[in-house]
Amino acid sequence: MSMLEEEPAGSESDDRPCTIYTYSSENELVAMWDLRRRPWPAEVTAAAPSVEVSYDRSRHVIRITEQNGKTAEFDDRPERFLLMIRSPVTKALKPVIDFGKPVYYYLAREVSPE
Repeated sequence: MSMLEEEPAGSESDDRPCTIYTYSSENELVAMWDLRRRPWPAEVTAAAPSVEVSYDRSRHVIRITEQNGKTAEFDDRPERFLLMIRSPVTKALKPVIDFGKPVYYYLAREVSPE
């Protein structure tokens, strides 16, 4: 049995709502995504950025510094991941399709300090 098998006819898994909420470090709603639709921005009040973002081209690193001085570094070459959803009926995995195309996430790995 393949993990990418088709679901049986009449499956209701696509009718189940699935929403992802993204919050800032101040617990304010930043964005909402419905996995069956394109992402839309939440209503966010305009505020000054609470982090400083810099780019070190020689090391291929994006550096994010918070107001408290804490710094994190991320590789500027993100990896691509296919978003999958599990069928509640068959338990098989299938790719999330949005407007006829698969949905990909691009995630950057944190770089360990030198």
